[in-house]
Amino acid sequence: MFDLQVPKNTTYLLEGEATVENLSTELIKLLAPKLPSNVEAIGVYIYEGNNKGAHIISKLDK
Repeated sequence: MFDLQVPKNTTYLLEGEATVENLSTELIKLLAPKLPSNVEAIGVYIYEGNNKGAHIISKLDK
């Protein structure tokens, strides 16, 4: 076990594993409420190397 000290204002704690799929989903959750009401969907691309990554598109229910 170890202790880690990081600044609160630049740190975001994820529940679960930090996979590209989980990161994409979390970004959509954070961005969606800030978008104008006329936006119907959002897409997030995260790459972790050559031909590796996640692309998630989510319809927004506003």
